[in-house]
Amino acid sequence: MPAPTPHSPLHSDGDRMTDYLDTLFSLTGRTAVVTGGSSGIGKGIAHALAHAGASVVIVARGEERVTATVRELTDAGC
Repeated sequence: MPAPTPHSPLHSDGDRMTDYLDTLFSLTGRTAVVTGGSSGIGKGIAHALAHAGASVVIVARGEERVTATVRELTDAGC
């Protein structure tokens, strides 16, 4: 892998690196369905996907926990 130069996307000056990574990994405009998304690993994945820009559908057995997770994501601006 070549060394980053001041003008390459791998050089982290200012927000260029963030913009570059957003371009590579953004999930904006995508929909993710997370089973078991109200607790544990599923909840963590739901949070990560939502923070990456995806619209997240949470499927789980406990309505109260699903509602609480949706509230957490909404309060976080997702």
